[in-house]
Amino acid sequence: MLGRGDMIAGYRIDDMIGVGGMAVVYRAEQVSLGRRVALKVLSEQLNRDEAFRERFRREGRHAAALHHPNVVTIFDSGDADGRLFIAMLLVEGSTLAARMALGNLRADETISLLTPIGGALDAAHALGLVHRDVKPQNVLLDTTGHPYLADFGIAKASAGTVGLTGTGDFVGTINYSAPEQIRGEGSTSAVDIYALTAMLYQCLTGAVPFPRDTDASVMYAHLTDPPPALEEASPAAVTLNRIVARGMAKDPTARYPLASEVMTEAAELVSCLDSGARALRPIFPTTVGTRSGDARPSHGPEAANDDHDNPRHLRQSKARPTTLPTVRTAPAADSAPASTADPTTGDRRRGPAGGRP
Repeated sequence: MLGRGDMIAGYRIDDMIGVGGMAVVYRAEQVSLGRRVALKVLSEQLNRDEAFRERFRREGRHAAALHHPNVVTIFDSGDADGRLFIAMLLVEGSTLAARMALGNLRADETISLLTPIGGALDAAHALGLVHRDVKPQNVLLDTTGHPYLADFGIAKASAGTVGLTGTGDFVGTINYSAPEQIRGEGSTSAVDIYALTAMLYQCLTGAVPFPRDTDASVMYAHLTDPPPALEEASPAAVTLNRIVARGMAKDPTARYPLASEVMTEAAELVSCLDSGARALRPIFPTTVGTRSGDARPSHGPEAANDDHDNPRHLRQSKARPTTLPTVRTAPAADSAPASTADPTTGDRRRGPAGGRP
């Protein structure tokens, strides 16, 4: 670990933002320019693994190739005495996950936050890049509420993200993972469309698409269960059901070709509401329970009951036993390992605000 005042490649460390499964992120200053940055440094353990070193380099190359106002800017990357680092824009603020933990987003707020993220994904896809880990924790919000998409290029390597390891184990949080990712069939832009749609659904309903007791049952639901749907018959609910049915289709070729198309149709949700509803209340108030207002996901040992796992407004089938890859989930730096998921967040880990290790 680096301490306050330590120097690495011309960057002076101020303090640590957070620790992840792959890297440590520091708040630092580029001394030559007097510029404050977020400095991501590959962990000492993984620094000895050449495969992870290459994936870390790839993250820098991928993100640096993107020039978009809603993608975290990469300033520099390199190797300082064998220690790999990436210097990037320091986003002081929070994450979409933290914002959702405070309570349901209004429909207009959801659209304003996710529409730019859709544009960022389209820009990445136009360059042949697939994010592979689109989720609320990877949407950073600065102090003005401006959204940034973070963590390009390492989704299959970092702890708490998605992919099959060399031993066939499935590593990651899986609430936003497309069926083909879970099956290990490779990732196209369609996996990002799937994840964006799942995130849209969560923002508007207060629950992840498939709230289940275990990682295996969540994976099974992604593989076999129909996309979630609201039972109410309002125009807004009908619109959301149509978007989710297409955006989370099991067949990747049946999904929207562009992320921006998801959000264009999502904007119709707002037009279905009167101005008071748009400004004052969430579009689909959650019935998931009191934990939706907690700042942290639940990490208690108790299993979630059926009322929490299957909110009344969700039409979902119970998961059935199946044979799936082993799930290994690394704990976050600022929380204990979770034995169950909060259905309002669905997450097995929680990262620090303002930076993504």
